[in-house]
Amino acid sequence: MGKNDMVRRQQERDRLQYNKGMNFGQQFVFDVMMVCLHEKGWGYGRISELSKTLKEKCDYYADAFIRCNEQDARQVQLDNELRAIIKDNQPFFSFNERYPNVKTVGYDRAPVPFKGEVIGAEYMGR
Repeated sequence: MGKNDMVRRQQERDRLQYNKGMNFGQQFVFDVMMVCLHEKGWGYGRISELSKTLKEKCDYYADAFIRCNEQDARQVQLDNELRAIIKDNQPFFSFNERYPNVKTVGYDRAPVPFKGEVIGAEYMGR
């Protein structure tokens, strides 16, 4: 068993722990969101529909937090969506300001092939 194997196993353990933490946090937010919406008069149908959409968006934007070629693109997309919502109602804080501990790899160093997705294509009618 070489040093590289030990490092690989440690990285895999770290990745699994990270995923457990993300799943825990996501489930907690979903649960509390459902309670808050119910208190505001939302019924099961509306809450269920929103929960499904929220899960889809969380899955889509998860790449913003992991080392892959889509990381930069997802960060920019998330910022663009939030900027459009916030407009001039309050100061906007970029992804790097909101998540200072997330390190961005950059396209030239990413470990997996780029999916070739156009940033903002959904807004350009593609």
